[in-house]
Amino acid sequence: MNGWQLDLFEESMFRLATHTSRQTRRSVELFAQFVNETRGILHPALVTKKDVSAYIHHLAARGLCASSRNNWIGDIRRYVKWGERIQENWLMPSKSLEGIYTAKKASKLPRILSQLDCRKLMIYTDPNLSHFANARNAVIVEVLYGSGLRCGEIASLTLASVSSDLQRVTFMGKGKKERVQELSMPAQASLKIWLRFRGNKEGWLFVTEKGQRFNATAIEKMVKQRAVNCGILADVHPHMLRHCFATHLLEGGASVYEVQLLLGHSDPSTTARYARVSPQYLIAQYELCDPSKERWARAEVQRQLAGCTVS
Repeated sequence: MNGWQLDLFEESMFRLATHTSRQTRRSVELFAQFVNETRGILHPALVTKKDVSAYIHHLAARGLCASSRNNWIGDIRRYVKWGERIQENWLMPSKSLEGIYTAKKASKLPRILSQLDCRKLMIYTDPNLSHFANARNAVIVEVLYGSGLRCGEIASLTLASVSSDLQRVTFMGKGKKERVQELSMPAQASLKIWLRFRGNKEGWLFVTEKGQRFNATAIEKMVKQRAVNCGILADVHPHMLRHCFATHLLEGGASVYEVQLLLGHSDPSTTARYARVSPQYLIAQYELCDPSKERWARAEVQRQLAGCTVS
């Protein structure tokens, strides 16, 4: 494995989130193991297009969806480009990826909860948990749904991330971009209560009763259990509340552009899919822009005038 220089490759991705750089390295590592086991290849310079194609078929046979296979191809391309950038010709050759294209992904719409189910999730108090845990969990779900932050972004918040008036949080979003997000009124109220339990000591904003970081895995488990306790039948995960945030904003009258800014999306097409999730939004937009309205109104006026009699 030493010939693949995976440690240096991971270090080169310092601008990416830690999870992303580790996952990218892991993708290349698994490919290296595959070509070693199937073809006895120990050095990336010996990899051919045939080896790449064989691994793609291997992933498909294991049941990996098109999206996951495309992610793997993207990770390998990053590795090849890194070798070209540092001008190391002995790394994996670019010709091994010639003619390798991404698979067509099935178009999936985000799954969301109704606004009623979201309200249930927000106001729930678990009788089996301490006041400390209930106060913390209440803020987390309010920020997930009311501000649309990702699970990892919430887990990374510190006390310094919160503005002095408790109205907004500053954090590193996807792609290492610093973002500032407003907090909803319920989130501000819940945060005020939580800080009474947590105290003003510097460090992670969300902690356990032992003072340890309440990480992304713990947040995911908490949200799932909270949904079960509320009697919500759907398989609820933190990112679903981000989908709900976007969709319910559109239903409330926000534009796609406004939602794009709030979510921190660089590509408007990523945000536009939420318009397809909400039939209420599409109906409202159609009624606003329906070109037949003016024609119908003129015809109705003419009909009324034709029915009038002059006395």
